Amino acid sequence: MKKKIILSSIMFIFLFCSIIYGAETVKNKKDSLDAKEVFEKKCSACHNLNRTTSTQKTPDEWKTTVWRMKSKKNANITDEEAEAITDYLSKTYGKKR
Repeated sequence: MKKKIILSSIMFIFLFCSIIYGAETVKNKKDSLDAKEVFEKKCSACHNLNRTTSTQKTPDEWKTTVWRMKSKKNANITDEEAEAITDYLSKTYGKKR
């Protein structure tokens, strides 16, 4: 009887951890996908995306670039979108250390 309780408890913990990990993974993928979509939509309004994706920069360099572009008259990029774009570019096209 004790073995069944212990085994059931272990299985429950394993299942619970799997669900939590899976949900977090899906959330992270969704966040990345949204950032990519924002990047493609906003930046392609003025640029060929190959121009951006062929460059590697540090996170600070990406932030400087994105915020400089955000300040342009017709950029129409919110602060939240600029943060998402910066994060996406840093993770995807960041300089290798």
